[in-house]
Amino acid sequence: MNTYRIAAVSLLLTLAGSAGAASLALKPSPGMNVIGGVIQVGQGGTVNLDLQLVLEAGDTLPGQYGGTIVVSYDASQFDFAGFAPNGVSYFCDPLPPGGCAPIVATTGSVETVELGFENAVNTNVVGTFSFVANGAIGEIASLGLADADDFFGTFLRYEPAFEPYTLDFTGASVSTVPLPASVWLLGTALGGLAARRRFRRTG
Repeated sequence: MNTYRIAAVSLLLTLAGSAGAASLALKPSPGMNVIGGVIQVGQGGTVNLDLQLVLEAGDTLPGQYGGTIVVSYDASQFDFAGFAPNGVSYFCDPLPPGGCAPIVATTGSVETVELGFENAVNTNVVGTFSFVANGAIGEIASLGLADADDFFGTFLRYEPAFEPYTLDFTGASVSTVPLPASVWLLGTALGGLAARRRFRRTG
């Protein structure tokens, strides 16, 4: 089935024009702190990003669609912590022994996460990526998003017709910030409380 899909993509790209001009984007999940379009997170904190279709004026809903994406980032700035799908199905070809799942690879300082999915619905969240931010304080780091095949493209829409679905791709920027003073004060207070309890037990 996956081989059929790849052949269909190549054939349809040859015979048909592009359809759609929407963007697939990494958007901050609810609860993330965002200032000026940049996600703010403490060092060692978790960055949650929703993979979601963004429509511009005049774009039409694709119904169901799917394809393969690659998220890229500096391995010294982020650790991949997982992907939680939202009703989509994984696909990959060839099929790895462990089944389809996000594929993490490192080349030099760049780490990538490749993910193939299908049965995404309109502008519903495809799923949520989680990363741990390891950048230096004050550093702004980027997570890039692209089609796994930036020449032919991998995306198809299934409704109202089976055809190529051309998308733009938008990544995300993350700034590593100092933890709020309240967090440090809480940590100090808890540490003092623990020391006091130890003193009482030994006194």
